[in-house]
Amino acid sequence: MNITDSGFKIDAPLALPEDEVQLWRVDLEAICSDESRWQRVLSPDENKRASRFHFPIDRQRFVASRACLRTILGAYLTAGANDVSFSYSDKEKPSLRSVHADSGITFNVSHSGRIALYAFTRRREIGVDVEQVRRDFDVEAIAANSFPHVSRGNSLIFATRRGLTPSSVAGRVRKPISRQLGKACLFRLLNSMCPSGP
Repeated sequence: MNITDSGFKIDAPLALPEDEVQLWRVDLEAICSDESRWQRVLSPDENKRASRFHFPIDRQRFVASRACLRTILGAYLTAGANDVSFSYSDKEKPSLRSVHADSGITFNVSHSGRIALYAFTRRREIGVDVEQVRRDFDVEAIAANSFPHVSRGNSLIFATRRGLTPSSVAGRVRKPISRQLGKACLFRLLNSMCPSGP
């Protein structure tokens, strides 16, 4: 599904067969302007978290992203979006509370810039990631400053010039820096710094 309309709503229950993975893409810019509508869907702790954002656009995107997640999950669970309850991991990753355990629904969320991506399935772990590629800063200077200990032949500077994918770059620099950054941070950094391509 691709959601690009600020009037987005789901009027009927959604099916999520056991053997499927369903992906949803949301254009947060297109729907975040209706912030007061989306805030009514959130729990008190989510609204409190939203109020801590410094920039209005970041708050609006968070509110829209979380409200869409609740709306979609509510349709899968045949429950109201307000009735969906989450528990959180130590890294603040949401999952369905035990009250919804019999559904077997698992999900993952990623958002970057104006895009949110959701993946839903049943009875298995799932992951999804989206990264905004920014071209408004000097990638080469950041790479040279951030990774001075990586040899020039393996550096991100040359990788970005060659248009290598983040995964191919990660294979070349993973060992020397993964202990310092951690895998998740490394891949997020590489995804944000390197243009994607074949």
